[in-house]
Amino acid sequence: MKRALLAFILCAPLCFGLEQIIEPKERMTKNVLFLLDVSGSMGADDLTKAVGAVTQIATQNTDDLNVAVLAFEDDRPRWKGIPGTEPDGGPPEGWAAMPSQEGAKKLADWLNGLTGGGGTNLYDAMRDGMHVRQPRKGPLTVVVVTDDKIDAQQKA
Repeated sequence: MKRALLAFILCAPLCFGLEQIIEPKERMTKNVLFLLDVSGSMGADDLTKAVGAVTQIATQNTDDLNVAVLAFEDDRPRWKGIPGTEPDGGPPEGWAAMPSQEGAKKLADWLNGLTGGGGTNLYDAMRDGMHVRQPRKGPLTVVVVTDDKIDAQQKA
C-alpha cells in the first residue's frame, strides 16, 4: 500500500505573527515529520519562533500523534524521539507518540539546544526526510519550518 505524503511550509517569521503559511490541501495526518531550518539565516528571533511553532504543534493535546524532527543546515541532526519500536509497541526510532509529558520535555530540551549556523540545505533535508523510517500506520505529513532564504545554488 502506498503512503500518501502531505507537506506544507511554515515560514519562521510567520510563526506567532509570521508572514506566510502555505496551507495543506488536506488535514494533517497522525504522523508528522518536522523539517526545521536552523541555518545561519535564521536569526535568534526567527529560530526562537520556529522552535516555538514546532513545540506548540507537536505537543498539542490530541489523540494519537506521532512526531519526528529533523533539523537542517549543512548538517541534518535528528531528534532521537521516544521509540516504542513497533509492532505495535509504538513508533519506531526517531519518533515519539504524543501527547506525552516525557515526549514534550525531551523534544523541548532538544529543540532549545539547537543553534543556527551553516547553509539552508532544504533539498538535502527533504531527501533525508523521505528516507526516514515511518510509523506503520497512516500517511506522513511533512511540515517545513524555514525563513525561506534558500541558498542560490540549491535552487538550480
